[in-house]
Amino acid sequence: MLFDLGQLVMTRGVAIRQEEEPYFGRHVMAALLRYMDGDWGEMDYENKKMNDMAIGPNPERIFAAYACGRGSDGGGSKIVRQGSHGITTLAE
Repeated sequence: MLFDLGQLVMTRGVAIRQEEEPYFGRHVMAALLRYMDGDWGEMDYENKKMNDMAIGPNPERIFAAYACGRGSDGGGSKIVRQGSHGITTLAE
């Protein structure tokens, strides 16, 4: 793990979708593992570079998006770490 996630929370939409679509729950866990390893998913080069620069003992905002490609709408997940709040949020 490259940085401390802080408190891990999820939006209500993620919680509901994980209940309704087990595949999405597995997708979210896989995305979180990628995130912790510094794989920023579907982000463009500039955003990936900003994320890389934000890593450190007190990480700043780190945002990533991951395509799911399956389920009711095929939509993926987003993960954002707000360094000033010490919270990492899983969102749709």
